[in-house]
Amino acid sequence: ECLTFFNVSPFVFFSTNKKCSVTRKLQTCLCSESHYDVRRMHKSVWVSTTVWDLSLLSGNTRAKRKLSKYLNGHNSKALKISTQLPLVTQTYVPTDLREVTISYPLPKELWDNPPVPKDPKVVLDVIPETIMYVRPYPGGPQGFTADREANSFFKTLTDHGEPIISEDDYYYIFQYDSNNAKTEGTEIAIFAINTVLDEFYRGMSGYMRHLPLFLRDHELEWSTEGPSINVDLVRQDCGTTFCTDPKCPKYTAKKDAIGVETRTYGDIGRIVFKNAPTCQMERAHHLAQPEVYRALKDNGLTQGGDFSRLSPLGLWVTQKEPHQGGCSRTYASTFMVPLPREAQVPVDMVDSFGNFTAEVMCFGGHGGSVDAFAVGRRLFDHVAAKPICSDAVYIVEYNVQSRLFDRHNEVWMMQPYVPDWSAPCFNTSEIEQNYSFNFDLPEDWFKMPRMDPTQFRCMETTDNKCPYNELIKKFDHFWEFKMLNSRWVCTEERSCGLVQAQKKSLSR
Repeated sequence: ECLTFFNVSPFVFFSTNKKCSVTRKLQTCLCSESHYDVRRMHKSVWVSTTVWDLSLLSGNTRAKRKLSKYLNGHNSKALKISTQLPLVTQTYVPTDLREVTISYPLPKELWDNPPVPKDPKVVLDVIPETIMYVRPYPGGPQGFTADREANSFFKTLTDHGEPIISEDDYYYIFQYDSNNAKTEGTEIAIFAINTVLDEFYRGMSGYMRHLPLFLRDHELEWSTEGPSINVDLVRQDCGTTFCTDPKCPKYTAKKDAIGVETRTYGDIGRIVFKNAPTCQMERAHHLAQPEVYRALKDNGLTQGGDFSRLSPLGLWVTQKEPHQGGCSRTYASTFMVPLPREAQVPVDMVDSFGNFTAEVMCFGGHGGSVDAFAVGRRLFDHVAAKPICSDAVYIVEYNVQSRLFDRHNEVWMMQPYVPDWSAPCFNTSEIEQNYSFNFDLPEDWFKMPRMDPTQFRCMETTDNKCPYNELIKKFDHFWEFKMLNSRWVCTEERSCGLVQAQKKSLSR
C-alpha cells in the first residue's frame, strides 16, 4: 500500500520509499502497490512505426529495422540520431493478425523541429503526460508469453478495482537494455489516464472512478512547463489500416503528392450526433457525448453500464457567423458507427450520412484543438483552388486514448452540392455571404474567467419590476436562463456607438 508521504512536483502523493526509489527515463514513480507501480510518463517526443504480423517477435524485428533506417539518417535532415531508451512495444492480444508498434524516444535537443522521416510508414509522435500501471516483466517480446503476462496484469488491476479502458486493450513492453530483453530492466505497462481523458471527465459526476485509486484523495494537477516541443504531426500517407472494424465506412481515394486524399464515400447510413453548447472545441465531446451514449445505451448498442468516452468519434465544426472568435462556430459531436435501422433515437440526434466527396489530411497526436486546427488551416490552404465548402471542417479521431503511439486522426473539408442536403454548404444564413472558416483558437477555456450571474441580476424597485427567470442548466462558463411571463418594449436605433444608441433608444 501507499504509506509514506512524499512530494514529486507537480504531484503530492503517498508512496512506499522502497519501490518508488526505482528511477526510469521519462517517468516518475507516484505510488507503489504490492503488485505494481503507478507512474507518470512525462510529455515527450518519439519516433514510431507499425507493422502487422502473426508473431509479436517477428513484427518487433521488422519494425525495429524501419526505425533503424530513420535513426541512421533516412530523414529530412540526413541526420544520424543516437538510439535512446527505452524501446517500447505497443500491442494487444489479437484475434488474428497482430498490430505491433515499436517506438524510440528522441533526444530532448531534437524535440523542437525534429527531422521528418522519409519513410511514410515511420512517424513522429508527441505523447502527453500519461499515468501508467507498471510492473517488472522478465520475458522479452515473445507473443505467447507477453500476452499471458498482459492478461494476468489486466486481471490484477480489475481485482484491485483500478480503472482500465478494457481487458483487451493495448499493453506496453518497456525495454531498458536493447541488447538483452530478458533483464530486470524490462517492464510491462497498462494505460490508466492522460491529460486528455482527465480534462474530458473532469466535472462529470463519475470523474473519480476514472482515476487510479490512490489519486482519488488528491488533487490531480498536470505539469505546465517543460522543453519546447514543435513537431510536424501531418502524415505523408493516411494508410488503409487505421479502421479495421467491419462497420468502418468504405471509400475510394486518390492521393496527391503531399499525401492529401480526395475520398468518395457511398451511403454510410444513420449516425448519432449532438450539438454541444460551447465555444470551445475541447469541451464539445465532453458536453455532447454523455447524451449520445444514453441514446446508444437505450438501444442496447453499448457495453457496460457507466459512461466512457466513445471511439471512434467525429466533430463537425461549422462557421456560422463571419466575426472572429470561438463563439462564431458551432460544434456537433458524432459517433461514427452507423446505427441499425431498428434503433430508436430522438429525431434531433440522428442524421443520414454518406454519398459525398471530401478532401482529407491525416495527422498523429491525440486530436487536440491546437493540432487539429493547424492541420485544418494547412489543408484549407492546400485545396483552396478546389471546389470545397470553406465554412466547415470535420475532425475525426479513430483511436482510444490508451493507444499512445502512431495514432490516426483526420481533418475533412467537404465538396459542395451533396445530394439531399438542405444547402450546398453548411452556413444556412439568409445573408448571402460565404463564411470562410476561422482557424484562430479562442483562449483556453480553463483560463477564462467564470461567469457569476449575480452581477447581472436585476435590482427590483417599486417602479421597476424585474423579469422572472428560471435557471435551465450550467455548462462551461455559461448559465442558461429561461425568461418567464415577461413583456418587453423594443425600439431600434442606428448609431456609431453602443452608449449613444442606448441613450437615444431610452429617450423614446
